[in-house]
Amino acid sequence: MHKKVYFNNPQRLTQLIGANTTVIVAGRRTGKTDSIAAPFALRNMQRMPGSTGGIRRHRGISPQN
Repeated sequence: MHKKVYFNNPQRLTQLIGANTTVIVAGRRTGKTDSIAAPFALRNMQRMPGSTGGIRRHRGISPQN
């Protein structure tokens, strides 16, 4: 069973338009990362010729001695 995903109007418009440059001026907890930046990056990776596409979680930078 798939989980339903809901988007607010700015999120929907950003995904629909798909501009090369997008500037979002929004407050905290408006879904900028999860619903605007991540789908944009994923879409670009999937459309790139020869790309396997994917997003990997960054675990931080390990200290170097």
